[in-house]
Amino acid sequence: MFSLSFLNSSDNLALRVGGVIRWGSELLMRDIRRLRRRGESMRAFQAGTYDIQDDGGQLLKEVVPDLDDVPDFVKTASAVDQESNSRLFALVMVDDGQVMKKFATADPGNTWLSTLYFAFTKDNLPEEAQKIAAANLIEACDYFDIEAPEMLWDVAGEPTDTNIVDV
Repeated sequence: MFSLSFLNSSDNLALRVGGVIRWGSELLMRDIRRLRRRGESMRAFQAGTYDIQDDGGQLLKEVVPDLDDVPDFVKTASAVDQESNSRLFALVMVDDGQVMKKFATADPGNTWLSTLYFAFTKDNLPEEAQKIAAANLIEACDYFDIEAPEMLWDVAGEPTDTNIVDV
């Protein structure tokens, strides 16, 4: 079983991978605060960074600069995009007919990456979306034998049978 540990220190978030603590990007935190000020419209959601699809792996490179620290199963994660089945995501946000799929859980690699990204970007989501995404990420972690970090349990609502949130 592979685990991720997240440490919270005021506005900073850290990730422990292989015994090494990596601090999150201060730039990303500023972006999250800026988007929060815009309000919770779909345009703000679409402009935000939530998962690896949004930034091409930039957050991953900042948080885990040595790819040798990333588990091998992450390096072979399948390609998942907006055209993929909605069931392959922990969260699907819908606003006025527009759909945005976030936090892929298609396989262990995507689940690990989505959990990492969720830890750093969750505060930019509405509370209901955070709870649903966290609950579904816990379920995916359990399914793929990845230890769900405490942060997910702190955010998650009741277990859910949906991944869809109207925003």
